[in-house]
Amino acid sequence: MKITKVKIKPNETEIAYLETDAKNSKEVTFKSWDTQSKEFLGALQVLKPYVIYILELPDGYDETLEIRGVTIKYEEAGIGVVISAVKGLESLSAPLCLNTPYIPPKRDEHINTPMSSGLEMSIERITVMAQQFMDGQHRAQGQLFEQEAQHD
Repeated sequence: MKITKVKIKPNETEIAYLETDAKNSKEVTFKSWDTQSKEFLGALQVLKPYVIYILELPDGYDETLEIRGVTIKYEEAGIGVVISAVKGLESLSAPLCLNTPYIPPKRDEHINTPMSSGLEMSIERITVMAQQFMDGQHRAQGQLFEQEAQHD
Protein backbone atom coordinates (compact mmCIF):
# COMPACT_ATOMS: atom_id res chain seq x y z
CA MET A 1 0.00 0.00 0.00
CA LYS A 2 1.34 3.41 -0.98
CA ILE A 3 0.06 6.34 1.08
CA THR A 4 -0.54 9.33 -1.20
CA LYS A 5 -2.05 11.81 1.24
CA VAL A 6 -2.31 12.43 4.97
CA LYS A 7 -4.54 15.30 6.05
CA ILE A 8 -5.26 16.09 9.69
CA LYS A 9 -7.67 18.48 11.36
CA PRO A 10 -8.78 18.42 14.98
CA ASN A 11 -10.75 15.18 15.37
CA GLU A 12 -10.61 14.39 11.65
CA THR A 13 -8.09 12.37 9.67
CA GLU A 14 -8.07 11.69 5.95
CA ILE A 15 -5.62 9.20 4.47
CA ALA A 16 -5.51 8.38 0.76
CA TYR A 17 -3.66 5.37 -0.58
CA LEU A 18 -3.18 3.47 -3.82
CA GLU A 19 -4.76 0.06 -4.15
CA THR A 20 -3.15 -1.80 -7.04
CA ASP A 21 -3.87 -5.10 -8.73
CA ALA A 22 -2.38 -6.68 -11.87
CA LYS A 23 -4.05 -4.25 -14.30
CA ASN A 24 -5.42 -1.30 -12.38
CA SER A 25 -4.63 1.17 -9.69
CA LYS A 26 -7.19 3.18 -7.75
CA GLU A 27 -6.90 5.75 -4.99
CA VAL A 28 -8.92 4.96 -1.88
CA THR A 29 -9.71 7.52 0.82
CA PHE A 30 -9.96 6.51 4.49
CA LYS A 31 -11.66 8.98 6.86
CA SER A 32 -11.85 8.90 10.63
CA TRP A 33 -13.24 11.26 13.23
CA ASP A 34 -11.18 9.78 16.08
CA THR A 35 -8.70 12.02 17.87
CA GLN A 36 -5.13 11.45 16.73
CA SER A 37 -2.42 10.49 19.23
CA LYS A 38 0.20 13.05 20.26
CA GLU A 39 2.85 10.90 18.54
CA PHE A 40 1.01 11.00 15.21
CA LEU A 41 0.45 14.77 15.44
CA GLY A 42 4.08 15.24 16.48
CA ALA A 43 5.36 13.29 13.47
CA LEU A 44 3.72 15.86 11.20
CA GLN A 45 4.98 18.83 13.22
CA VAL A 46 8.57 17.69 12.61
CA LEU A 47 8.08 19.07 9.09
CA LYS A 48 7.85 22.71 10.31
CA PRO A 49 11.53 23.57 9.69
CA TYR A 50 11.26 22.28 6.12
CA VAL A 51 8.20 24.47 5.41
CA ILE A 52 9.90 27.53 6.90
CA TYR A 53 13.07 26.90 4.88
CA ILE A 54 11.34 26.08 1.58
CA LEU A 55 8.90 29.00 1.77
CA GLU A 56 11.67 31.33 3.00
CA LEU A 57 9.63 32.39 6.02
CA PRO A 58 11.14 34.55 8.79
CA ASP A 59 12.46 33.21 12.09
CA GLY A 60 9.80 32.72 14.74
CA TYR A 61 7.17 31.84 12.15
CA ASP A 62 6.86 28.35 13.58
CA GLU A 63 5.25 29.58 16.81
CA THR A 64 1.77 29.56 15.28
CA LEU A 65 2.49 27.30 12.29
CA GLU A 66 0.77 23.91 12.28
CA ILE A 67 1.45 21.19 9.72
CA ARG A 68 -1.86 19.76 8.54
CA GLY A 69 -0.85 17.34 5.83
CA VAL A 70 1.37 15.92 3.13
CA THR A 71 0.69 14.81 -0.40
CA ILE A 72 3.12 12.22 -1.72
CA LYS A 73 4.02 11.32 -5.30
CA TYR A 74 6.00 8.18 -6.00
CA GLU A 75 8.56 8.43 -8.78
CA GLU A 76 11.29 6.09 -10.00
CA ALA A 77 13.92 8.29 -8.33
CA GLY A 78 12.08 8.38 -4.98
CA ILE A 79 9.27 10.36 -3.41
CA GLY A 80 8.21 13.93 -3.98
CA VAL A 81 5.95 15.84 -1.60
CA VAL A 82 3.81 18.91 -1.03
CA ILE A 83 3.49 19.93 2.63
CA SER A 84 0.37 21.78 3.80
CA ALA A 85 0.28 24.02 6.86
CA VAL A 86 -1.83 26.68 8.52
CA LYS A 87 -0.73 29.72 10.51
CA GLY A 88 -2.93 31.42 13.06
CA LEU A 89 -3.63 35.09 12.46
CA GLU A 90 -4.32 37.70 15.11
CA SER A 91 -6.56 39.79 12.85
CA LEU A 92 -8.91 36.98 11.73
CA SER A 93 -10.41 33.83 13.16
CA ALA A 94 -9.49 31.95 9.95
CA PRO A 95 -5.89 30.80 9.48
CA LEU A 96 -3.50 31.51 6.64
CA CYS A 97 -3.20 28.35 4.51
CA LEU A 98 0.26 27.52 3.16
CA ASN A 99 1.45 24.85 0.73
CA THR A 100 5.00 24.24 -0.33
CA PRO A 101 5.64 23.90 -4.03
CA TYR A 102 6.15 20.30 -5.14
CA ILE A 103 9.43 19.07 -3.65
CA PRO A 104 10.79 16.54 -6.16
CA PRO A 105 13.05 13.64 -5.28
CA LYS A 106 16.77 13.93 -5.84
CA ARG A 107 17.00 12.54 -9.36
CA ASP A 108 20.66 13.37 -9.76
CA GLU A 109 23.27 15.50 -8.06
CA HIS A 110 22.93 18.37 -10.56
CA ILE A 111 19.32 19.14 -9.64
CA ASN A 112 18.84 21.43 -6.66
CA THR A 113 15.94 20.25 -4.50
CA PRO A 114 15.22 20.64 -0.78
CA MET A 115 14.47 16.90 -0.63
CA SER A 116 16.89 15.41 1.88
CA SER A 117 17.33 12.09 3.63
CA GLY A 118 15.93 13.70 6.80
CA LEU A 119 12.78 14.84 4.99
CA GLU A 120 12.38 11.43 3.34
CA MET A 121 12.72 9.69 6.71
CA SER A 122 10.13 12.03 8.26
CA ILE A 123 7.69 11.30 5.42
CA GLU A 124 8.33 7.56 5.75
CA ARG A 125 7.55 7.75 9.48
CA ILE A 126 4.31 9.62 8.75
CA THR A 127 3.22 7.04 6.16
CA VAL A 128 3.93 4.16 8.55
CA MET A 129 1.94 5.88 11.29
CA ALA A 130 -0.88 6.59 8.82
CA GLN A 131 -1.10 2.88 7.96
CA GLN A 132 -1.12 2.05 11.65
CA PHE A 133 -3.82 4.70 12.24
CA MET A 134 -6.04 2.94 9.70
CA ASP A 135 -5.44 -0.27 11.69
CA GLY A 136 -6.66 1.38 14.90
CA GLN A 137 -3.36 2.58 16.37
CA HIS A 138 -2.17 6.16 17.00
CA ARG A 139 -5.60 7.25 18.13
CA ALA A 140 -5.88 9.06 21.44
CA GLN A 141 -8.91 7.01 22.47
CA GLY A 142 -7.57 3.72 21.07
CA GLN A 143 -4.50 3.88 23.25
CA LEU A 144 -6.67 4.11 26.36
CA PHE A 145 -8.28 0.78 25.48
CA GLU A 146 -4.90 -0.84 24.86
CA GLN A 147 -3.74 0.22 28.34
CA GLU A 148 -6.90 -1.12 29.95
CA ALA A 149 -6.48 -4.45 28.16
CA GLN A 150 -2.94 -4.79 29.51
CA HIS A 151 -4.20 -4.53 33.11
CA ASP A 152 -6.61 -7.48 32.74
